[in-house]
Amino acid sequence: MLSKRASDILFGVIILLMIGAIVAGRFYILDTVDDRIEEAQAENEDLESEIRALENLVADFQTDELPRMSEMHREIPAYYDKDQLTYYVLTQLEYEGISSTGGRNLSVSITDDPNFPEGSDFLSLSNELDTYRATVRFNTSDTSEISSFVDRMHDQDQLFVLQSVQYENPVNEPLPITLNFVAFYYPSDE
Repeated sequence: MLSKRASDILFGVIILLMIGAIVAGRFYILDTVDDRIEEAQAENEDLESEIRALENLVADFQTDELPRMSEMHREIPAYYDKDQLTYYVLTQLEYEGISSTGGRNLSVSITDDPNFPEGSDFLSLSNELDTYRATVRFNTSDTSEISSFVDRMHDQDQLFVLQSVQYENPVNEPLPITLNFVAFYYPSDE
């Protein structure tokens, strides 16, 4: 056994080691927390600078005019080819299952320089761009084909604007439908 003095020294050393461990643990924990706080502050400063940069960007372009929808979302081809436009429209009809077979009376015709009402957006665009009307005629007994075809034309890369829909309502016969789309092209150099 240890003497009383050795026991007291051993007890004092154990107490000092425990106090040292607690102090070292405290510094380690506080140092780790301080590092996390510094990292969070640095991230916050980066985010604040990004936000300020975005706010400045918005402020710089706040007075700019938005481009027309046709410039933002659609492609206007650089040149016009009547056959290419006709076959393009026929291809879109084929994708929807509308073909010249089965008594559909399908026809596609292209007209140059269609007339537009005075003061209309169509007229102002036709003064800037070459404009062509694609007239599509077919018979259908399923009216959902009409909306599917119009949606397909609207979703194309080229700008097609539906100008009019005409139909007759015969009794017990397929519905004859005429759709007029307007297609725009950049003016030719000729």
